Amino acid sequence: MGAFLSTLPAPAFTRPTRLPGWDLRLLTAHLVHLQQQMIEDVREGTTARPASTGEFMRAAQAYGRRITEHAEAIAAEDDGPTLARQLRRNVGELASLVDKATPDVVASVPPLRMRDHLRLTAIEWVIHSDDINAVFGAQPIPIDAQAQADAVRCLAEVLAHSNPGHSIEVRVPPLSAVQCGFPGDPTHTRGTPPNVVEAEPMVFARLASGRVSFADAVGNGLTASGTRADISDMLPLL
Repeated sequence: MGAFLSTLPAPAFTRPTRLPGWDLRLLTAHLVHLQQQMIEDVREGTTARPASTGEFMRAAQAYGRRITEHAEAIAAEDDGPTLARQLRRNVGELASLVDKATPDVVASVPPLRMRDHLRLTAIEWVIHSDDINAVFGAQPIPIDAQAQADAVRCLAEVLAHSNPGHSIEVRVPPLSAVQCGFPGDPTHTRGTPPNVVEAEPMVFARLASGRVSFADAVGNGLTASGTRADISDMLPLL
């Protein structure tokens, strides 16, 4: 991602992204902040009880405006190409830190197990790579298969944990299959539930992150069968 962004001239960073009100420069600034924050988190361990990935994602939703403010502050300091170079430096520094001994629980807010922090980072990386690809109507940034798998599995787990039940099966072949449900749904205990949602990996990632609606995804990489298969009210997860 950083390598591609570093090839772009400054005017390219004024292109709008599919995130309302965000251009490519602001998105790049957000990525710089994410990497800076993770570098700080990885450097510090804690003995506090780690949150689950679902708890962390719910907490992050409450800081939506603050996330934008951080990105705006960073974007105000430098132009797009400078931010892209900073992103590459941050990614290199983070990779070096992760290769060394790291704490089991990092001092993020709330605290997270290191492995969960890396999985959530995979979600951000996959989703924002896709955001950038959408800006250019092509795929200049290849989506890493392992990162995509980690992101999809993590999102599917959070979907299931946040919506406990067994009335709906959500499949993302060949990566994941989970069961979930709405409050008051009939309990299903044997075999495949009567409601099944099946999606391609990137379609599921876009759906879970609010990049596409359930209605728009149906027939475009997603199929749904059953009277309770519409999981719109469970989404987005972030």
